Amino acid sequence: MKKGIGIDLGGTKIMGILMQEDGEILEEVEEVTGNPFQEEEVIKNLFQVIEGLLEKNPASSIGIGCAGPNDFQNQIVVTSPNLPFIRNYPLKRVVEERFAIPTLVDNDVKTAALGELIFGDGKNLQPFFLITLGTGIGGALVSEGKVFRGVCNTAGEIGHTVFDWTSRERCGCGKYGCLEVLASGTAIRRHVLHGLESGQPSILQGVPQEKINAKLIAEKAREGDGLSREAFLKAAYWIGVAFSHLVQILNPRAIIVGGGMSEAWDLMEKRTLEVLASLTMEFPFQHLRVLPSRLGNMGGAMGAAWMGMETS
Repeated sequence: MKKGIGIDLGGTKIMGILMQEDGEILEEVEEVTGNPFQEEEVIKNLFQVIEGLLEKNPASSIGIGCAGPNDFQNQIVVTSPNLPFIRNYPLKRVVEERFAIPTLVDNDVKTAALGELIFGDGKNLQPFFLITLGTGIGGALVSEGKVFRGVCNTAGEIGHTVFDWTSRERCGCGKYGCLEVLASGTAIRRHVLHGLESGQPSILQGVPQEKINAKLIAEKAREGDGLSREAFLKAAYWIGVAFSHLVQILNPRAIIVGGGMSEAWDLMEKRTLEVLASLTMEFPFQHLRVLPSRLGNMGGAMGAAWMGMETS
């Protein structure tokens, strides 16, 4: 049975797995991405993850999901808002030159969508739209067993779609008011930090800023902290708005919520569905399911591993 490496290369962390083609995960390695502006540091950490996965078992392929627009045909990562050093970057070539293992690179959300299609609930819920909530926000559409890529592989980029044109928050892509600056883990953290700076009462008052992240904010929200709950509800509002657009334009059978922040879906689900229902025609809403991914934050690495094995 084939064994392949799957990598989810994000702006905050690098998740790597060694997986059999039946979906069994044999090894798992996680590493911080490092300074996203420093190519040498990020690539060094990526290589460490791959080396760790190869210590006990050989691999027939490497699949990598990387945040940002990807020229899939030419295997070039065009840009990456969360990895600014990347511009027309030949990631496939860099990895193959180091490890001499066939490598394939795609957008990270598209590999996560493959994971949902092959190993998650997506197989029986097509067409479905996967949204990944984390440091950033990404999206991908799957229909008839295939990821819809569009003309240049950027279909589904819901995170870099502008929803609040009055916003003064600038996204890493250069625009203002993208969903990513309104509802990502980064946006939730920003909302809390602004509240703390203005003196808003919170359990988080006095906690060093570097220790405040979306995971900690979720914990405090569940403990009843008003500012933390407010941050998640604000994000949920914009996610509901975005979902209503998806339903009206695409009429999917399901929207699957993945990414690291899917673990906090309980804090956003009710508000998101309220907004979604209020902005969506009743008929397509009745035929829609909204559910968290049961693959959690492993979907991207699993889809990447499967992609590599399928083409090696």
